[in-house]
Amino acid sequence: MSDNLTMKALHEKLLSMDKRLNDIENRINVIPPDDRIEENRSDDIHHPSHYTDGKYEVWDFIDDYGFGYGYHMGCAIKYMSRAGKKDEDTYVKDLRKAKEYLFHWHNISSSNPDKYNVVSMDYSCFPKNRINISDYCKDKGLPLELTKAVNFIILGQIYNAYIEVDNYIKYLQEET
Repeated sequence: MSDNLTMKALHEKLLSMDKRLNDIENRINVIPPDDRIEENRSDDIHHPSHYTDGKYEVWDFIDDYGFGYGYHMGCAIKYMSRAGKKDEDTYVKDLRKAKEYLFHWHNISSSNPDKYNVVSMDYSCFPKNRINISDYCKDKGLPLELTKAVNFIILGQIYNAYIEVDNYIKYLQEET
């Protein structure tokens, strides 16, 4: 019984330390201004009109009710996984959409870490027999850069995922 309490106390202490480290990392890892991402910009990628047609943008409502992390990370993984598959010409556009979801979540979670604290999530409720990340990325044909980004998302390292996607987009643009 005392071992159980000790493990619980240790677990809580580790979560507390994780939260403090995450807070420090978020303050250090500020995504630099980027001419492709402007807060007031409205196009197919940044604040599309079909999501901003009223008083509230859809993801603001989703974030406010606590569904943001799963929604934004799910959308980022979705766009990386399907990049160019609907239309080969939209490969980079799909990656930019993934990047926008990462950018948005990083910004709101960095500016309000108490409200959007991913470290406090209880992962014990997730199924133990998950799909292997490497198998998933191979199945979807993701290049190494996007495989790394997916891994960073799973680890909760959104800034690192953003950097991987951003660098890959820059690489693709240099190639063309």
